[in-house]
Amino acid sequence: MTSEGDGCRRDRGARTVLLLATVVLVLTVVRDTVFALIGRPILPLVLLATTLLFLLAQNHLDGRDPRPTGASIDADPELDFLHFSRRRGGAC
Repeated sequence: MTSEGDGCRRDRGARTVLLLATVVLVLTVVRDTVFALIGRPILPLVLLATTLLFLLAQNHLDGRDPRPTGASIDADPELDFLHFSRRRGGAC
């Protein structure tokens, strides 16, 4: 006879094996991609440089904008649009 604890341990073990297999697969794909890009790294380097320039510019612009610092962090109230659902005097 097996207890309920044995079933939980088996499920946890199966999840761990599945997680490890997924991690190994992802690492293998990343390794293969890196090795493929070593010969022709121009496009990834251009994309990386473009992304870094965008993030730097965005950070600079966000730092100069006073609106986010004064914005409320509370949730916006729910708006009621029921009175806009029908037009008066219209056919629709």
